[in-house]
Amino acid sequence: MYFIKIAFISILIFFLAFEGVFSTVSVAGIGISRFIEFIFFLSFSKYFIRDMYKNKVILITVKLMILFGIFLCLKIFVVFILQTEVETKILTTFVRLFFIIFPFYSVYFLMNRYGIIIIKMILLLNFPIMLIGWFQSDITPFTEFGWYIKETFFPWSQVFLENESFRKRVTSVYTFSIPLAYTITVNILLTTYLFVKTKSNIYFIYFLFLGSVAVFTLTRSVVLSWIAMFLYYLFIFLMNKRVNVIKRVLTIILITIFSIYAINIYNDNAKRFSRITTTKGTSAQGRVPLLLTGAYTLIVHPFGVSTNDYDFEKKEMYQIFHVEDILNFPAHNGLINIGFEYTTFGLIVFLLYILIIYRILKNYFSKEMYIYFTYAFFVYMANSFFHNNFIFIQDFYVLIFLGILAYEYDVQKQKIQGKLYD
Repeated sequence: MYFIKIAFISILIFFLAFEGVFSTVSVAGIGISRFIEFIFFLSFSKYFIRDMYKNKVILITVKLMILFGIFLCLKIFVVFILQTEVETKILTTFVRLFFIIFPFYSVYFLMNRYGIIIIKMILLLNFPIMLIGWFQSDITPFTEFGWYIKETFFPWSQVFLENESFRKRVTSVYTFSIPLAYTITVNILLTTYLFVKTKSNIYFIYFLFLGSVAVFTLTRSVVLSWIAMFLYYLFIFLMNKRVNVIKRVLTIILITIFSIYAINIYNDNAKRFSRITTTKGTSAQGRVPLLLTGAYTLIVHPFGVSTNDYDFEKKEMYQIFHVEDILNFPAHNGLINIGFEYTTFGLIVFLLYILIIYRILKNYFSKEMYIYFTYAFFVYMANSFFHNNFIFIQDFYVLIFLGILAYEYDVQKQKIQGKLYD
């Protein structure tokens, strides 16, 4: 019985670590990852209500999901009934909303029983995905081997393989580079969390490795996320009272030498990595008009945006900006897409949810954890602010981080209670 329990948990952790890899594989029409998480949730659902009422993070997240569901009903009324448009995407969002709670609570449940080893296992199982991405870069001697693994063992991810522009950007086992960038961003958060908890330099070394993979994706936003978190590492090192002046000076010297070396590598491969630093391409220049178009549409249609509504507003904004991307692409902004999925009221409620989370961090968490989680939010936003996927929409992997937040709420609360009893 114990062996079966361990095997079952291992399967769940595997699918949490490989989130998004098997997106086209389904059981009875449900994605295999969602199906495994749902089955696991059923096995311990009797604990869910109890945990929800003792843990504020879980409680307000469930309340947010309920409000999102209500706003989706409002959107269905506006789009289906008033505008008589048929949009199955809204129904898909309903189903996805139902499944969001499972990976989030699963991570919390497992960590409550086994601690941070769960996150270590997730990162360990996810490591081959990162390594394959690193192999695929043509700056390494393993390029063909990396692409061979993708082509041979993950044939369902070959959509963009013939597109040379995507071949230049590493994808690991995902369809293209953006899902990999999201995984790297979350791994940056998880790795730093383990570093904060254990103070082990192995996690900082892995963080540096993630930085190289981030650069190989040629995705500006994930590189920005990595740089932002690197500054956090530098901050906690320099603020550590146990670090003497000599070590601080040596660290700054080493960082300077490393930066010069990195700049030299970039200069030697300027053509290969130019996408990261350039802001002249249509991809970079179109982001602000896309953002403003999305924001304007949410203001004009607060009760729900239909496809026809969005197309009409795109044409209006195109007359102002004359940027072709407006007509062809969505907002490319995670926050704005919360509004598109759950109405403008849903976006407002989500911002209130973030404010409540911040108050929980301030009132219950130690200074170290408060700084980490606050900083981690901005690191995640550095990537999500320029792409469509976002927490509570299509980014399921980041729900692991939310599960950690719920777990740490219990840990920090127990510490406070322990001090009171002392």
